[in-house]
Amino acid sequence: MKVVLASYGGRGDIEPAVVVGRELARRGHDVCMAVPPNLVGFTETVGLAAIGYGLDSQAILDAQRKYWTCYFRTPWRIRELRRMGRETAEFAARCWAEMTTTLTSLADGADLLIAGLIFEQPAANVAEYYDIPLATLHFFPARAHGRLLPFVPAPLSRAAM
Repeated sequence: MKVVLASYGGRGDIEPAVVVGRELARRGHDVCMAVPPNLVGFTETVGLAAIGYGLDSQAILDAQRKYWTCYFRTPWRIRELRRMGRETAEFAARCWAEMTTTLTSLADGADLLIAGLIFEQPAANVAEYYDIPLATLHFFPARAHGRLLPFVPAPLSRAAM
C-alpha cells in the first residue's frame, strides 16, 4: 500500500508522524513523508523518503514567538501586533498554496493520506480530489471534548472549545 504522511511544524510536531511512517515501512508499506523543508534531513535519517512540504517551519515559529512576546510584554503596541499578525497570515497563505501543490503531486496514486493536525485542511482537499482515505494523526488532545473544564457540564465544555 502506498501511504503519504503529511506533517508540518517543528521537530516535535513531525516526530510522531515519523514514528508512524517507520512502523508502516517496517510492515512493508511504501511510505513517503511530506515535511517542512528544514526537517527533510531529519526525516531521511530514519530511513524514510521525504519531500519538502510548505515553507521552512522555523520562520513561522520565530514569527509566532515574536508575536506572543510582544502581545504579553508590550500589548499597547497595537500597530506592531497587527503587522505581525498580517505577516503570519500571509505566511500561512503562502505555505498553504505550496503545500497543496506539493501534496497534489505526491499523493497521485496513493492509497492513503495521513496528515498531522497543523495544516490538515490542504491534505483533506487533496484526499477529496483523489478520492482516497484521509486519516488525521492526533498525538495530543485538540478536538472538542467534555473534559477541559471538569466543573462544567460536558456539553457546555465542548461548546466552549
